[in-house]
Amino acid sequence: MAIPIMPIEAKKPVSERLVQGIKKFSRFLALEIARDPQALSHLQWYHIEPTIAEIFEGLGFGVTLTPPSKDGGKDVILTFDIAGKSVNYYVEI
Repeated sequence: MAIPIMPIEAKKPVSERLVQGIKKFSRFLALEIARDPQALSHLQWYHIEPTIAEIFEGLGFGVTLTPPSKDGGKDVILTFDIAGKSVNYYVEI
């Protein structure tokens, strides 16, 4: 079963279109993993980071995906408000 992915707006700058494309692909991966969790065993770490970011963004977290290297042990930074306080979570893949 194919998962529909909306087209990327051609009028946006290339950098925005690339980010939008990565987000859409990460969403596709997240949905596929939800359907078949064993699929994770076939992915490399650099595939998993944007996928995890997309999953948490879909759950309502603020998400920052750090650069692929020299990230200080933080691959994804999650932000969430709990009882009126902003809390950060650091994810290492």
